[in-house]
Amino acid sequence: MDNSSPLLVRSLAFRAQEELEGQTWYHGKMSRRDAEKLLKDDGDFLVRKSTTNPGSYVLTGMHNGLAKHLLLVDPEGTVRWGYRTCSVFQGISVHRHD
Repeated sequence: MDNSSPLLVRSLAFRAQEELEGQTWYHGKMSRRDAEKLLKDDGDFLVRKSTTNPGSYVLTGMHNGLAKHLLLVDPEGTVRWGYRTCSVFQGISVHRHD
């Protein structure tokens, strides 16, 4: 089976979007500023659709009193930062435990 099929890629993206929308930490399309207003304490986080990079997702979290924004570049659910990659749910789990 060809994993690069456009139909398969769209299907996976749709499934990932449905899974995200069912999570309490997912807030849909939201600006940095609006996301920062929702974070109050260290460890607070949310995932949002980027308003400046269509198709991308951003993990926004509070750390040491400052909001941090990590771009999740793969809309199919692969989180990429630095040299590491993982599923979006693994990325959230890592973030919550650090």
